Amino acid sequence: HFPVARLGSDWITYDEYLAQSDAQARYMTGKEAQSLGLSGTPTNEMRQAVYEQLIRVAAIEDLARKYAFEVTPLDVDRAFDDLVSQAGTSTQPGEIQAYLRDNFGWDEKEFKAYIVRPAFIKNGLAEKRQKDTGKADALETEINERVKADDVRRWMKFN
Repeated sequence: HFPVARLGSDWITYDEYLAQSDAQARYMTGKEAQSLGLSGTPTNEMRQAVYEQLIRVAAIEDLARKYAFEVTPLDVDRAFDDLVSQAGTSTQPGEIQAYLRDNFGWDEKEFKAYIVRPAFIKNGLAEKRQKDTGKADALETEINERVKADDVRRWMKFN
């Protein structure tokens, strides 16, 4: 549970970073990345992008609390189901779980926590902030300001 960053009272641990960077590395060595011409070993820039994304997710969670934007586990489950149906995949039992395991080393619960929940919050909060401010980029501006605030600490370096 070694901390690698902090945003306000939210800590980002090395375990969280490893879960994301290991998934990135696994994807980059997989068949899908190969077919897209993306295969290889993640670069330091790619690893740093994972790190910065974790900080952005913490900022999104922080802003969601600030603006009382609540997300339930049922919301996340529905967003996952919508994502699966939009992907147009077949309904073979276990197909999605096998895809997540093979490409990222994750189970459905991890995918929902690392990808679906943050995306759901960001999209919903972006709509709310646009309605509140009249600016389409209000949330993105707030996220960018939040990750640069004085209470944000980064302890990992990428050379």
